[in-house]
Amino acid sequence: MNKLRQSARLFLVITTTALISGCAAVRGARMDGGTDSDARDRILNVAGNPPSLGYQRLQYHSGACPAVKKFLEIRGYPNFMIEDTALTSRKIVLYYVKSNQAYLLGIKTGFASQKFDVSGPEPIGKQTRALFDALDKLEKAETAETGNASADVPSKKVGH
Repeated sequence: MNKLRQSARLFLVITTTALISGCAAVRGARMDGGTDSDARDRILNVAGNPPSLGYQRLQYHSGACPAVKKFLEIRGYPNFMIEDTALTSRKIVLYYVKSNQAYLLGIKTGFASQKFDVSGPEPIGKQTRALFDALDKLEKAETAETGNASADVPSKKVGH
């Protein structure tokens, strides 16, 4: 009977440890606020009330990478963004429509280090500019119609 109790306790300790570890792994995977897969390869509006998905993603990146935070403190928040994610790296294109400029932020994460690169500014091309103007008109029309800006509109999937 004593061995049965010891086995039951051991089983309970192992099960509890596994559950706690599993929850920590899920919590770590969701540190991005659960927005990573929603944002991947989409044109995201960064403005909006309530805060848009684009704004939420930049807030997440600012917390995860101090260099992104510093960049945004210097340049301000863009109008639109596109994010592409790989296992150990992220590329974020920030579009500042009013100044007709785009920047590419590259974040590579290693075992114990992080590398940050900035390319730009580059001028926004005519077709891309026309797309942003159209998205901006849609957002303004929705705001006029509903009285508040949508958190996730406009959002357009982009192809590779």
